[in-house]
Amino acid sequence: MTCLVTATTRARVVVLGAASALLALAWAMSMSRGAWIGGLVALVCLGIAEPRTRRALGSIGAAVVATCAAALVVPSSTMVLGLVGARLRSLGAPTQNQYDDRPLIWAEAWRQATQHPWFGVGPGGYEAAASSLGERHLR
Repeated sequence: MTCLVTATTRARVVVLGAASALLALAWAMSMSRGAWIGGLVALVCLGIAEPRTRRALGSIGAAVVATCAAALVVPSSTMVLGLVGARLRSLGAPTQNQYDDRPLIWAEAWRQATQHPWFGVGPGGYEAAASSLGERHLR
């Protein structure tokens, strides 16, 4: 963002603007609420640390607020905005989705990390190790 705001040539502004737009799109489409919160905190810190970015960040902030407001109003069945709105609404009720049981997931990750501290359980092995634990408890 700072590079974009302080760019001196039109070509640099176009390239950095396109890169920033693609990064923002990827950030939004990640559907990661943690990434959204972290990114917003980073942008606020950037605005505090670099005064030249404040005007651009104000415009971006207004666009983000407008997009979030639109996402919260449209039905969840709407393609992109509806999905973003559903993720935003889930910030207020993180336990409504069975896949958002973070304390349980973190506890299982900690169990696996302590049992296999050096090499882990391998790529994609989290679910297999977690389900094998469940099978052992059923026996």
